[in-house]
Parts: sequence; structure tokens; C-alpha cells
Amino acid sequence: MSLYENINKRKKKGISRPKSKSTISKENYANMKAGFPKKEKGGKVKGSKKDLKNIVGELKNASKMHLGQSKRIDKHLKSMNKGGKLEGPSHKEGGIPIEVEGGEYIIKKDSVNAKTLPILQEINNTGQYTGANSDYDFPVVDARKRSKKNA
Repeated sequence: MSLYENINKRKKKGISRPKSKSTISKENYANMKAGFPKKEKGGKVKGSKKDLKNIVGELKNASKMHLGQSKRIDKHLKSMNKGGKLEGPSHKEGGIPIEVEGGEYIIKKDSVNAKTLPILQEINNTGQYTGANSDYDFPVVDARKRSKKNA
């Protein structure tokens, strides 16, 4: 709730405070009466030329680093439009910052190996798994037999 709204709400209810018990500082009240004037931005920068040059250099280096990071992230995002395996650092090393959307499925790293990767790629590319061209021995379990409802 804004300052105006709060003051007007209290006035309507007949519970506005007298100035002597106001919770608004004199400075804020004066700013409100003046229509909340904009403060000037910027100002004089303090420091020696050497210090300022060092700061500029550090900012440029940081900008280059962030540019590199943003390019790597952008590359990952573009490559993931079609899905697929992510390459990059582990969680301990910071991982890969990604965005996912509802309906996407993420599989833990340990579940992706030489045998399962072709299967995952086929599911990703076709939306189904036909079982063709696979020597993976799937464990077959009838979930109905495990169900406590049917026991």
C-alpha cells in the first residue's frame, strides 16, 4: 500500500493520526507534499586517476567474463531446443544453469550411459521407443503384481 493510500484510508475511517504522532518522517512528508521530486543521478566520482583506471579495467574484464558466460549459456539454450545430452561441469563445479519448462523430463546423470544413451536419443527424437537396434536387456516387471491393491 502506498503512503497516499494509507493516509487516505485512515482519513476515511476517521482514525488518522495527528502530526505530533505521525509515523512519517518530516523529510518524507516534505517529499510527499512536493510530489516526490526525482533525485539527481550521478555525481562526482571520487578517487585518483590511477584508482579510476584500475576500476575501469576491472569492469572491462568482468564484462568480458560475463559476455563469455552468456555466450556459453546461449549456446546451451539454442542446442537444447531439440533436447539432448548436456555437456559441462558437475553440480560440485557449479553445474549448468538451465531453464526447463513444464512437461520436460530430466534424467539423473548416473542413468545415462553407453547402453541407455541410444534409447534416450530415440525417445527424444521420435517421442517413442520401438526397441529396434538395441541390445539393452530391459527388466520386465508387471506392476500389477507389485500393487498392494491387487494383493
